[in-house]
Parts: sequence; structure tokens; C-alpha cells
Amino acid sequence: MEKEYYPVEAYPERPIAYTTSMNGLRKVRGWKGRDESRIPVTFTDIRCQGADHDLLIRRSYEDMQRILFKVSSMADAASSMVCMENAYRFKDEDSMVYRIVTRGWHDISLKDIFGPNPRAFAKIASGFRSAWKNPDKRFEFWQAILPLAKSLQRLHQSRMLYPRINLETLRFLAEDEVMYDNFHDGKLDLSKLRLADAEVMVPFGRFATGELSGTEILSSARFSAIENHAANWHSFGCVIVDCLTRYPSDTLKESERNELRKQNILARFDQGLLSHRELLLLTYMLDMPAEPHPAYILKEMELVCADLAMTPVGSGSNPKMLLNYVRREVESLFLEDYDCPPSVDELNQAMSSRLRKASVHFVEEDETPFAY
Repeated sequence: MEKEYYPVEAYPERPIAYTTSMNGLRKVRGWKGRDESRIPVTFTDIRCQGADHDLLIRRSYEDMQRILFKVSSMADAASSMVCMENAYRFKDEDSMVYRIVTRGWHDISLKDIFGPNPRAFAKIASGFRSAWKNPDKRFEFWQAILPLAKSLQRLHQSRMLYPRINLETLRFLAEDEVMYDNFHDGKLDLSKLRLADAEVMVPFGRFATGELSGTEILSSARFSAIENHAANWHSFGCVIVDCLTRYPSDTLKESERNELRKQNILARFDQGLLSHRELLLLTYMLDMPAEPHPAYILKEMELVCADLAMTPVGSGSNPKMLLNYVRREVESLFLEDYDCPPSVDELNQAMSSRLRKASVHFVEEDETPFAY
């Protein structure tokens, strides 16, 4: 099985994350295949030297494999999660290596852009936040966040729980070399954001690890799924706020960080850079009740998208409107103008021509139509 997979040779090896433990977890980029049709993959390796820890490591590996298989089998997982490609083990000199293969390369996270030390991506963060002052650009941000939130709800419904959700958990998935190079050049596509590190998730009935902070879950003898659902949703709200505003200092207490986030979104609202619905939704997530209502959160996210989609872009007496249509609703209006059913591009052009002052975007049939 391992003969199908090869380490990356075109670039210097750049581990995504690793631990210094001899039996630690390490991630590196690799390939499935070697010819022109090769596919980027990521190796998550657990290396075991000696028999002392082999049973424990093998069980951890099997748990990770089961979790990732379950996650990858969820509806719409490919568009919101880093999914498993394969799993196998092999001998490497005096070690046994347990390997899980996931699709794509995902070594750039939101933490690299919006975290405390963005370094090379500092200008990218500034560019995003400047662009998000415009409702149509913020619409694109929420459109990228919504499927991730839906997947988080599906994980909870499938009795799976993230031990922690933070900026590092959300990563940009590069599906080929060109996309990977574009990402590292700062040309980031929000639609490629995925929930990563699913292998560390905790099935209900086991105890999560970590301390109770804004982005982690408390280990407790009385494990409460509802309480930890609330922690997950609160953490997800923190991620959204930190992207839209700024990352609060790690030197602050968690209560102070949370209060600063509230001040940031309120200031942004006062400046007209957040809608009232966005403010209410984010405030709700930051003040997450003990019993969260994910259906409410998802519905509000959809309504945020709807509001932003119909917000005037620009100023003056003739502002430009961004309208979203379900394709099947308007396709019949133009059938007589074409010899065969028009393409999406043809429909966009036809509708934009008729409306003149509107940007038109068609959504799939199973998506929520935002305007008619």
C-alpha cells in the first residue's frame, strides 16, 4: 500500500506540525502517485520505536482512523473537512510507522494570517479586513464560514467533538501544486477553508483534554456533551470575531479576551462595518448559553448572508446591488433566447445586462435563494 505514496521532492520538506516526543505525531506533505496525475496528500505519522508503547500507539492510530473515516463519510465533508484518503503502517529501519493519509496540502491556517504573529501574511490580513468593510466581500467571508458551521453541527449530531477550535483548526486546502503556490503567494481562496485536525476529535463518552478557556474544553469526570457543544460554538464565534477584527493578546485572561472581542465587534458596528444581525449573532456566540441552539446559529448565518447579498454596494443615488438567484427560477425566462439551455455564465451576463446596476450570482438548487 505504501508504494502508492511518496514524500514531496519538489519542495524542501516543511512539516506542518510535529512533537519532539519519540513516539510523537508528525505531519508532512506527500504525493499519491508520481506521474503527471499525482495528487497532493498529507501524511500524519506516529512513529514507534520499541514494543513498550506499540499497543497504546496502535490503539490511538485505530481510533484516529475510525474518527477520520466517520468524518469523511459525512454529507458535504469534502467541501468543509480535511478528509481521509487512506491509512496503513510500515517498517522504517528500527521503527514502526503508523500513517494516515489525508487529501491535499493544508499547512496554512487562519492563525498564520490573523494570529498574533502573522509575519509574511500580515499584509494579507490587513487586505482581508479592509475588503470586509464592503458588504459584498463580507458576504463571501460568511459564505465560506457557513458550510464549516454546518459541518460542526453534523459532527455533534454524529457524537463527535472537537477538543479545541481555534484559528489553527481552520486551514486552506490546496488540491494541486498551482493552488498551493498561490496560497503561499498570498492569493488565498476562502472557499478552500476546511476544518482540520479531525483525528484529534473525541467521541462522546470519552473525556476531552485541556483547560477550559475560550477555545478549549474542560476535562471532567462528569462529561457533558451539551456543555462542550457550547464550548465548541463559543470557540467558533471567537475565530470569526478574531478574523473580522483583531487577535486579542495571549497575555490577557480569557474573560478579558472575550470582553475585548465584544468591544471590537461593537466598535465595528458603530463604524458601519458590521450589520445589526452580524452583531447580534456574534454577541450570542461570545455569550454562548449553557444549552446552545445550533439551528438558530445556522439560520442566523444564512440570514446574514441574505442581508449582505442584498446590501447596496457603493453610495450615491444609484448604488449597486448584489443579487443572488436560484438558477432554475430564472432559466425559463431566457430559454427563448438560446438554442439550448443557457450556461451559468450566459445567465449571469443576461441578468446583469437586464438589471444593469446589479451583480448577479446564481446558487445551486439546494442552496437558500437570497433574492428574487
